[in-house]
Amino acid sequence: MTQLRPLPTLLTLSAALALPTALADSVNCAGTLNSRTVRGDLQVRPGASCTVLNSRIEGDVKLGSGARLLLRNSTVTGDIEGKDYAQANVSGTLIQGDVSLEGGQGGQLRNNRVRGDVEFEGNRGRLAFAVNAVGGDLECDNNRWTYSFYNNTVSGRQQGQCVNWK
Repeated sequence: MTQLRPLPTLLTLSAALALPTALADSVNCAGTLNSRTVRGDLQVRPGASCTVLNSRIEGDVKLGSGARLLLRNSTVTGDIEGKDYAQANVSGTLIQGDVSLEGGQGGQLRNNRVRGDVEFEGNRGRLAFAVNAVGGDLECDNNRWTYSFYNNTVSGRQQGQCVNWK
């Protein structure tokens, strides 16, 4: 006679159905997202390129080593974080958290509203930082770059290489 085991089967089925929901909390981007809502973090994996247009990211944007990001006319409810990234180009975007770009090769941040802090550390290459409103602090340390910096407002302190930038 066959034994019925309904409880373990039910638990296994329940766990299998729950798994895809948990994985949907992070989206890997290698291509273009246009007019989309991402419920969770957006990851740009090492070496990948990601273009995000007219979208809403309900989490953080994370750039891996050698990653390239073009983010335009969008909203990010979390932070933008990049370490050893290739390019970060962000314009016309509301960032409700912080921006932290470290060890990258440059990019541009133009016409954005950042509610938190902005930090540039150990970057090299060219950076354009223009017409941004920063609600927190602006800090720049150990950068080797060519930069243009104009028409920004910073509500908090300006520290390091960013002291007295306007």
